[in-house]
Amino acid sequence: MRLRIRIAVVVLAAGCFLSSTSVQAHHSIANFWDANTDITVTGTVKEVKLVNPHSELTLEVMEEGKPVKWLAFGLGITDLRRRGITNEMLMGQQLTLVGNPPKKSGGKGIFMQQIVFADGKTINIRENRDPRD
Repeated sequence: MRLRIRIAVVVLAAGCFLSSTSVQAHHSIANFWDANTDITVTGTVKEVKLVNPHSELTLEVMEEGKPVKWLAFGLGITDLRRRGITNEMLMGQQLTLVGNPPKKSGGKGIFMQQIVFADGKTINIRENRDPRD
């Protein structure tokens, strides 16, 4: 009986350790985004998904006179709400996003660092962040 308990404890401890390292890896933008480069994208928000663990905006960006779909990724809903961001304030708005491009060349995406509204209001997404972000 004691051997079974010891094995169960070891398996449980290993499971906790492995799951915590995978969560840490998941929250790193370094795997997908070029943190050394900043880009700016201006477009109209067509879809808003403020969810956890990462939110997503779909933008229609005009490129060479044609609408092109861009995806913008950011913090989860809890962190965005703390910064005053809601679905209603984003949907249908013309926004300029400052952030990091994907590492994969030619990708139409951005990891948001800053949102600039048409009236000039700016929200810094990564400023005053929780160290777990």
